Amino acid sequence: MRFKYNLSFLWINAVFTFAYLALAYPHLPIAGIAFNAFLIVIIFLNTILLAFPKFMRNYVLFLLLVFISIYFGMQNVYYRGFLQYGLITTALNLDPSMLKFSDSAFELMNLSDLRFFIVPFLAFYLAYKLEKSKKIEYKLLNQVLTLLLFTVLAFAQYDRFQTELEATLSNPAQLQDAKVIYANVDNTNIFTSHFGLNGLLLREFDFMMQRIDILPEITIEQQIESILELTLEPQNNELSGIYTGKNLLLIQAESLNNFAIDPILTPTLFRLKENGISIKGYNSPLLIGSTSDTEFMVNTSLMPANNGKITSTEYYENIFPVTLADSFNDIGYYSMASHNNYGVYYNRTVLMPKFGYEFYDAIGLNAYDNVEDSYVIDHIKWIMYEREHYFSFWITFTAHQPYSKDTLNDAQLGYFELVEQRFPEITEHEKVYLAKTMDLDRGLKQLLIDYKNSNALDDLVIILYGDHFPKGQFENKEDYRVMCESRGIEFKECFKTPLLIWSNDQNAQVFEKVSSPLDIAPTIYDLFGIQYDHRLVLGNSVFNPNYEGFLFDEYGIVFTDNYTYDSSRESIVHNWTKTEDEFREEAHLLHQKLTIGPKIVENNYFNSMRFKERSVLHDE
Repeated sequence: MRFKYNLSFLWINAVFTFAYLALAYPHLPIAGIAFNAFLIVIIFLNTILLAFPKFMRNYVLFLLLVFISIYFGMQNVYYRGFLQYGLITTALNLDPSMLKFSDSAFELMNLSDLRFFIVPFLAFYLAYKLEKSKKIEYKLLNQVLTLLLFTVLAFAQYDRFQTELEATLSNPAQLQDAKVIYANVDNTNIFTSHFGLNGLLLREFDFMMQRIDILPEITIEQQIESILELTLEPQNNELSGIYTGKNLLLIQAESLNNFAIDPILTPTLFRLKENGISIKGYNSPLLIGSTSDTEFMVNTSLMPANNGKITSTEYYENIFPVTLADSFNDIGYYSMASHNNYGVYYNRTVLMPKFGYEFYDAIGLNAYDNVEDSYVIDHIKWIMYEREHYFSFWITFTAHQPYSKDTLNDAQLGYFELVEQRFPEITEHEKVYLAKTMDLDRGLKQLLIDYKNSNALDDLVIILYGDHFPKGQFENKEDYRVMCESRGIEFKECFKTPLLIWSNDQNAQVFEKVSSPLDIAPTIYDLFGIQYDHRLVLGNSVFNPNYEGFLFDEYGIVFTDNYTYDSSRESIVHNWTKTEDEFREEAHLLHQKLTIGPKIVENNYFNSMRFKERSVLHDE
């Protein structure tokens, strides 16, 4: 009884621990290195709680649980929308203007998420009642001794954890080594598959851990140069230069996937797909920077940062030697970019002029914030009257979250009814998503009519791609197989984002090429006969006969025309035209684009002295 009496103050720690388990569920490992990471977190948090005096502990318990609720709650919601986990550093890097879309996060919540609101208050109430009922007795010496014990346990567990990590480190270091994965956190999905979400929380505050160089004997500049050398030299093909002298409207369509391109609901998008060039195998991965990362890849053919920071807001002062806008400007075109939202969002007011565009946000378009696509398109058509040669980049917005019915205007409510007739079995949010996509379709229809009436249609090329998968929608994809295949869409392509190339005199063609946003700029250069330095980009024209394709997903899996390579599992699936060892060697080399490619931006390589010296040598 005496022992129980002296340690009765630990009941608050018990309340905290059970509350933590309720919040962390279902991210609770039961074995392996992830379990060790979980033990470090729970022991360390209990140590923090013990460090405070009696009169503060209930409030500290509440604040700690609020933090844990926010962390695990946001991670659960973020994963439903992005199919990956986020970093605290990324959240802190977001522009405050993005908070206005917080209602999108509420759409992704479900009933089980109520625990993130209830548990902190319930735990505080229990702790308060325990204290008031005098079941908790405090003795300073006992608390100090227990605090020291918990501190020792926390650091002992951390030391054991680091020892286990060290044992996985090979010589030289490999991408599959657990310590490399833990130290570098290049991909949160791969990270959590090893260490769990508790481990990711630990890593956020593990300031003792430093990144590990995979090839320490080679400088980061040399590693960057090695992957830039993978880019193929442009090769002439039957489509090279076919659009020379024509004007370009490049459309980054918000959340557009192939499922939304329907002959009944979106006939104009369907026309572009059926009568133009459709790139089968293209997809825009949903990365941590969402729309802005796709936008960055398309304009620079470079990888965005993968260190948790948003490229558009963190690295806008970098040097980008090859951009779409500058390339068109150099041949006498006028380059403009437009977006329905305010320019502060994703720092476009700064970054778009940096790329070489004259940028128009909602204010510049004499419109209002989040104005519909069908309205904006009327404001960007003036360019065909004022400019002989132009390149117009339009970032659409209407199909953005949230997907609640109350976000639709009167016209879109009419579209919603059409969607209900066409696809009565899909969810309401998915119907709203399709109704919003129909707004883009109607705007494009009017654009084509106006260009035809102005005798400007034959000089126009439209290239359209989706920026990423619609967040949080079509969760159980197998349920939609019949709906996809009944419309002639291969199921494996149904939820990918499209890449469509259309002109009024273009013959219909389906071109099979595994590809990503990195390839869009080189493809445009190829079609428009624009010269560029291929040694300064990571993408290739999809029409280059020597290109075997390159695509990656949010799990870091690499796809080409010939194989699929999963670096975290060291597995490869290929078409057997070569030996597995040959494919694996190619895959390891190509995978460096994912690991080294972001370092171009993170280290501002094109502003480095080494690059400038190499440029002088190349010029000579």
